[in-house]
Amino acid sequence: QLQFGDSNSATSSQEGASNFSGSLQEGGFNSATIAQVGEANASEQYQLGESNSAVGEQWGTDNSLYQDQDGGGNSATSIQGSSLFDSRGGTVEQIQIGEENTAFANHEEDNNYIGQGQLGDGNSASADQNLGSFGGNNSVLQIQIGNGNIADASQNGSDNVSDQDQGGDENLALVTQSGTENTAIQSQSGVGNSAEAVQGGFFFTSRGGTVDQFQSGDENVAFGRHEEDDNIITQTQLGNGNSAAVTQNILTFGGENFSQQFQIGDGNIAEASQEGGSGLSGEGNIVSQIQLGNENIALSSQSGAGNISDIFQAGDMNLAEDTQLGADNFTFVTQSGNMNSSIILQNGTANSAIVTQTGSN
Repeated sequence: QLQFGDSNSATSSQEGASNFSGSLQEGGFNSATIAQVGEANASEQYQLGESNSAVGEQWGTDNSLYQDQDGGGNSATSIQGSSLFDSRGGTVEQIQIGEENTAFANHEEDNNYIGQGQLGDGNSASADQNLGSFGGNNSVLQIQIGNGNIADASQNGSDNVSDQDQGGDENLALVTQSGTENTAIQSQSGVGNSAEAVQGGFFFTSRGGTVDQFQSGDENVAFGRHEEDDNIITQTQLGNGNSAAVTQNILTFGGENFSQQFQIGDGNIAEASQEGGSGLSGEGNIVSQIQLGNENIALSSQSGAGNISDIFQAGDMNLAEDTQLGADNFTFVTQSGNMNSSIILQNGTANSAIVTQTGSN
C-alpha cells in the first residue's frame, strides 16, 4: 500500500502462513494498521512525515514485524502473541528518527527478539516480554541517541537478555527481570542519567543473574537489586557526582552473590547491602568497592556467614564504613590519601578486619 498526502489511513488483515504485508506513507496525519494470524508472516510499515501512527499485531510463531518512522510526533506499537500465549521465534524491529517519538513492543512466550532504535529528542522506548506467562530466551535491544530519552524493559522467565544503550542528556533506563540466568546491560553517556535494574520479584526468583551498569558523565545514578543467590552486579561510573547502590538477597534466603562498584571522579557514593534471613543464612557473598577520586563514601552492609567486604579508596577525604552481622566474615579496607576514615562494626563470632591507611590525617 502506497499513500502520499495528508489524513491517510491504511489497514491490512491476513490469515495463514508465509504472508507479507507492506505499507508506505509519506505526509502528515497518516495511520497504518496491520494484523496477521498464522506462522512465518512478515510485515513492514514505513512512514515519512509528522503525526504518524503505526500499529502491528501478529498471532503465531516465527513472525517478523518491522516499522520505520522518520518525523515528529510518531508512535509505533508492535504486539506479537494472543490470549493463547502463541508467540515463539518472533522478531520486532522499530526505528524512529525525529522528535517526540514513542515505541512500544510486547511478546508472549519464548525465543523472541525486540530491537528498537531512536534518534532525536523526547523519545520513549518500552518493551515487555512473556507478560506473566511462561517463557524465556527472549532478547531486548534498545538504542537511544538524543536528549530526554526513556528506555523501559520488562521480562519474565529465564535466560533473557536486555541491553540498553543511551547517548545524551537526562536519559532514564529501567529493567525488570524475574527468573534465572537473566542478563541486564545498561550503558549511558551524558549528564543526569539514571539506570535501574531489578532481578527477582514476589516469588524471589533470581538465580545466576547478571547486571552490568556503565555510566560516563555527571550526576549519574545507578541502582541494582537481586533476590536469592549466585547473582552478579557490576557498576562503573566515570564522572562527577555519581551514586551507585546495590541490594542483594533482600532479607530472604540467598548467598554466593557478588557486587563490584568502580568509581572515578569527585563526590561519588557507593553503597552495597547483602542481606541474609534469620540465623546465618546469606553465605559467601562478596562486596568489592573501588573509588579513585575525592570526597568518596563507601558503605558496605552484610549479614550471614562467610561474607567478604573489600574497600579500596585512593584520594582525599574518603570514608569507609563496614557492617557485618554473623560468623566467619572478613573486612578489608585500604585507603591511600589524606583525611581518610574507616568505621567497622562486626557482631558475631570468628569475624576479622584488616585496615590499611597511608597518608596524613
